[in-house]
Amino acid sequence: MEKLVSVLITSYNRPLLLRRAILSVFNQTYSKIELIVVDDNSSYEVDLIVKELQEVATPNIKNFIYKKNPRNMGANFSRNRGLKHAKGFFITGLDDDDYFKEDRLQILVNHYNKEFSFICDNYIIVTGTNNHARFQRECIIDLQSILKENEAGNQILVERERLLSVGGFSIDFKRLQDQDVWTKLIQVYGSARRLNANTYYMDISHEGVRITKNIKDYVAYRKYYFKYKNIMYNDTKNYNLFRLMMLRCLKIKIIFSFIAKKQYWTLFATKLLLKRAFPGIIYLKQKVYENHFKKRVR
Repeated sequence: MEKLVSVLITSYNRPLLLRRAILSVFNQTYSKIELIVVDDNSSYEVDLIVKELQEVATPNIKNFIYKKNPRNMGANFSRNRGLKHAKGFFITGLDDDDYFKEDRLQILVNHYNKEFSFICDNYIIVTGTNNHARFQRECIIDLQSILKENEAGNQILVERERLLSVGGFSIDFKRLQDQDVWTKLIQVYGSARRLNANTYYMDISHEGVRITKNIKDYVAYRKYYFKYKNIMYNDTKNYNLFRLMMLRCLKIKIIFSFIAKKQYWTLFATKLLLKRAFPGIIYLKQKVYENHFKKRVR
C-alpha cells in the first residue's frame, strides 16, 4: 500500500508561478498525496487562486490544506508551519517558482531506503534558453560532503518524523536553510542517497528571482561554518574557509599574509582562483583565519 506523501509549498507574491507548481503536484503519477500551501501573507489574492484549484483537485490529492500567515514571517517559519500540519509518512517540498516532473514522487518513493537519512535526485535548472542538469550522477552524500557543498539540492524526500526530530528548519538561517537541515538529518540518521534522475525543475528564468550578492552569501556561509566547524575534518574546514575568503574578496596582500605552510590543490579552489585570475591556490591557517573573520565581521 502506498504511503501518504505530504508536499509542502510555501509562497509569497507569486500567484501565477504558484498555480504552475500546484498543477505539477496534481499531475503526479503517485496516487496518495497531501498538498499543503502556506502563504506568507502575500499582497496578491493567492487565496482565491488556491480556492479555485482546491475545487478541481485531482483524485490523487487526498488532502489539500491552505494556510495564510497573519503577517510576513519568512520562508522557514512557513515551512515549519506546514510541517506542523502535515500527516504524511513522507514529506517533501516544492518552491512556488519551481515544478515537478510528473513521476517525481513515484520515483523517490520507489527508491526510498530507510538505511539512508533521506533521498533526493538531480534537478534541471530552467534558464529559459539553455536548460541543464545540476548534477550528472548518482552518489552517496556523507557528512563531510554536505558540509562542503549542498549536493542534495533544495528539496528532498524524508520521513516526516525524522524531519520533526531534528527540529525542522532553523528560523535563524535566511540563506542555506536547506543545507542546514540536510546537515542535521545526516548527522543523526547517516548518509543520504542522490539518484541519477532529473525530476525537479528549478526555474531561474523569471524576473527578480535568486539574485545572489557576495555579501549575502558570505554572511550565510560564515554562519554555517561557525555552526558546524567542530565536526568538520581539516580538509572540509579548509574548503569552507577558502570559500569565505573568495566571497569576502580579500585583497591579495591580506590573502598572502595568511599563507599556510602547506599547499592543497582542489578542483573547487582552482575554479575560484581562475575566476579571479589567480595563478595558484593556497589555504589559510584555520585558527588565524577564523579570528580574522570574527574581528572584521559581526
